[in-house]
Amino acid sequence: MYWIGLALLLALLGATPLPAQTALADLRIDTFAGSDSVRDGGPASQGLLDSPAGVATDASGNIYIADQGNRLLRRVGPDGQISTVAGTIASLAVGTVATQSAYVPSCVAVSPDDRVHFCSSRQVFELLPDGTARVVAGTGGSGGAGDEQPAVDAGFSSIADIAFGPDGSLYILDQQGNQARRVSPDGMIHAFAGTGDAGYSGDGGPAVDALFNRPLALDVASDGAVLICDTNNHRIRRVAADGTVTTVAGTGTSGSGGNGGPASEAALSFPSAVAAAADGSYSISGFNDVRKVGADGMIQAFAGRGASFGDGGPATQASFEQIRGLHAASDGALLIATGDRIRRVAADGTVNTVAGAEHLQGDGGPATQAVLYEPRGMALDDAGNLYIADVSNYAVRRVAPDGTITTVAGGLRSGPYGQDGPATEVRLRNPTDVAIHPVSGELYILDASDGRVRRVDAAGRMTTVVGTGSLGNSGDGGPATQAQIQFVQSLSFDAQGDLYLADLFANVVRKVSGGIIWTVAGTGSAGYAGDGGQAVSAQINRPSGAVVNAAGELFILESNRIRRVGTDGVIVTLVTLVDTPTDLSLTPGGDLLASVPNLNRVLRIRPNGAVEEAGRFGFGYFGDGGSAARARLYEIGAALEAPDGRIFLADQQNDRIRVLGEGPVLPNGAVRQAASFFQGAMSPETILSVFGSHLAEETAVATETPLPTSLGGTQVFVRDSQGEERAASLFFVSPGQINLMVPAGTANGGGALIVRTASGAETQADLNIVSATPGLFSANADGVGVAAAFALRADAAGVQTTEPVFQLDEAQNNFVDKPLSLGPEGDQVYLILFGTGLRGADRVNAHVGNASIPVAYFGPQGGFVGLDQVNIGPLPRTLIGQGSVEVSVDAIGRSSNFLSVTIE
Repeated sequence: MYWIGLALLLALLGATPLPAQTALADLRIDTFAGSDSVRDGGPASQGLLDSPAGVATDASGNIYIADQGNRLLRRVGPDGQISTVAGTIASLAVGTVATQSAYVPSCVAVSPDDRVHFCSSRQVFELLPDGTARVVAGTGGSGGAGDEQPAVDAGFSSIADIAFGPDGSLYILDQQGNQARRVSPDGMIHAFAGTGDAGYSGDGGPAVDALFNRPLALDVASDGAVLICDTNNHRIRRVAADGTVTTVAGTGTSGSGGNGGPASEAALSFPSAVAAAADGSYSISGFNDVRKVGADGMIQAFAGRGASFGDGGPATQASFEQIRGLHAASDGALLIATGDRIRRVAADGTVNTVAGAEHLQGDGGPATQAVLYEPRGMALDDAGNLYIADVSNYAVRRVAPDGTITTVAGGLRSGPYGQDGPATEVRLRNPTDVAIHPVSGELYILDASDGRVRRVDAAGRMTTVVGTGSLGNSGDGGPATQAQIQFVQSLSFDAQGDLYLADLFANVVRKVSGGIIWTVAGTGSAGYAGDGGQAVSAQINRPSGAVVNAAGELFILESNRIRRVGTDGVIVTLVTLVDTPTDLSLTPGGDLLASVPNLNRVLRIRPNGAVEEAGRFGFGYFGDGGSAARARLYEIGAALEAPDGRIFLADQQNDRIRVLGEGPVLPNGAVRQAASFFQGAMSPETILSVFGSHLAEETAVATETPLPTSLGGTQVFVRDSQGEERAASLFFVSPGQINLMVPAGTANGGGALIVRTASGAETQADLNIVSATPGLFSANADGVGVAAAFALRADAAGVQTTEPVFQLDEAQNNFVDKPLSLGPEGDQVYLILFGTGLRGADRVNAHVGNASIPVAYFGPQGGFVGLDQVNIGPLPRTLIGQGSVEVSVDAIGRSSNFLSVTIE
């Protein structure tokens, strides 16, 4: 049995690796900071919303929320518990919708017969009872064509809102199309209001002939009239049942005056939502307040413009962030989609939050349990602390080397901007980037929309070092604190501690040294010119990144180019890129990393201008604990390489910081049956070969039985469909391969294979268990070619001999077929095959060439752990002279791999 022992040994020591993987496949991805950003399954007041854009109720008291930023449709039940009723539209059965991943719930309405509908960009969907959705309007294509035909065949430019009439008609507001359309109960679509052109005209005449200007919202009054927020005209227009349009609120001039008088004489400012109540009144929202128009046409302040958040008190004394949606509930309350919450103003005027909570959570605990909100810029200090610009939490967070997260600046939702004082007691408007001073170690914060750069000193005190809070491009040659900056996108330091600012809107890069600011690149005029000359005389176009390397060279990211300014001030183009990155960072080795959010890519640019792809990811959220090549992210806002080689990625729309680094990784196709090399289902007591990266810290081979469950500190566990984990017996471990046997007793069904290294790091792959998965060993231990089999010959006298059906070709250094003679008429020849995965079968069938061969025995081989043996024969003499023929076995409807033997 020497030959089969050699073949099995080769298989178990990894003689045949997987095809080469990309470098990205060798890296592991994990979440470094941030966690579940929705908090389903608990009280709605503790759930997390992200820019809810619409709200509606049904007859059972459920509240439906178009949770736009989270790309979810949420429901708050009468018990106050929040849940998700529809994920991203890509996960719904929406028929023939193309590019489904681009669809996000942005408005919601409930029909008179209690059917939930929601819109997403260019289509309207009905949520079905089974959780899927069907299209009720829109093809997904752009344009306003398609009236007087089925609504599913109509085109829309950008659906902003939907509402139902008492008769079940669905009204659809197309913001970019400047019109409203009606879908009748029979599914046909009709023109209703607006011609499609932007403007203001038509009052007193047919609504279909009137002009509207970027209308944002609509609702249907109890009398069937439709109210439309004619947003850019600063008016509310009413379309009566007879189709006549009139202005009922707003003068056309932006403002907030007129409370206490007729709504038609009051000034509105870009009204963004409207809700009609059963009593004939209606509510109108501006950016951060709500006004109410009574049935008598008089307008009053209703909610907002207060000094504090205000829950539990009068709505008129409460403050509201950006209001995106209103809904008049049947009990007389008004629901308001504002900021990251749904708030309810009761009939008595008291306001409370019914859904949504503060996103700034988790301080003092593990960063992986904290909540981030659209993080972007990052910086590392010499102690290994990672600083994160937590943009929409208006804060800067710090993750210590032990994984603990803390807010070190900002986080406030009220109060004045630009104040000096303890950093955690100062309000930030839009912290988009951070940097660490290379000499002092102080934290610098770019508060982009506030036009300031802030410094946090060692005592935790924040002061302004650049900017006045007034946006502009002025002050060169003077104190940086008296200069204006326009819209800076990045800040960085050179080795001496001089600060560089890339000002996107001002089209310049500026430098601050010794407290004095001046321009080092760009004229302030957008363009692409000046290569070979002084950078201050060159045109640059919307710079979004600027970094300085150890040699003092300045690299500028502008549009789809990177330009280099030498120490002599001369500017040249280093590279023109196909993509358009938005962020630039310098690696410890002197490379540049550029992030491309809209493509989910990270580029590595070498000092000579050579461009490599450092990462290309799918869209979504997936992959933690596995190969980075399989990972999904959602808009990479920044990339930062650490001295130890890890790469941090700001996964903005997933509200996380992800990290790429070394660690155990199982790529696609990692789990193979050791004999057949098949992927897919496996079975108990089957030998497996598992391929990956960093699976063990050393190479180790089992030298005795029973086989160990730990080799070199690496362990493998199989979790079955019942949730039970069993340790697997190990033959061999190395950084790139593990060979093991699936534990006996593993239940059928879906489970997982888990690799745990000596450091405690884990990775896992899905594993489906069935009762038998037949596989045959080949002589070359790769699952193909000549079988690792022996012929057993019994002659007419009863004498038995064995011989291999393979032989070593020394020239090729592999095994090839050794022709097998079936001998004289009185000989009987059997094949002894070796494999794995057969122990759960109650019957095995065998095939040689086109012949079905009797199976004399199948079961454990006995001499090797996990090895199965199949004895088949006698071989029919009809095989004589057929040459190379295929050999296989099957069990429970599953075939083994096909190997070969040669018959003389």
